[in-house]
Amino acid sequence: MGGCWALCERFQLPLEKGFGVTKIVVDLKKCRGTGACVLVCPQHAISIYDGFATVDETRCDLDGICIVACPHQAIHFEEERPNQPSRSGP
Repeated sequence: MGGCWALCERFQLPLEKGFGVTKIVVDLKKCRGTGACVLVCPQHAISIYDGFATVDETRCDLDGICIVACPHQAIHFEEERPNQPSRSGP
């Protein structure tokens, strides 16, 4: 198998949206703007803006190819959790 399935097996990534991973995030402290992620993104969801990779969440299909392609390990999945009620008193 190839594509996402190969990545999922290798990196134990979720196979579909809804498994906790809801977006791809660029760590601006690590990003060097090489554009490696831009070149591999089949959805054209990543661009370089002001020297840093930027992800268009409306186009991203969370396949994770950009994570593997980044030579600086600046891209990662992030899990968005619903707002939890505050544990502090009223």
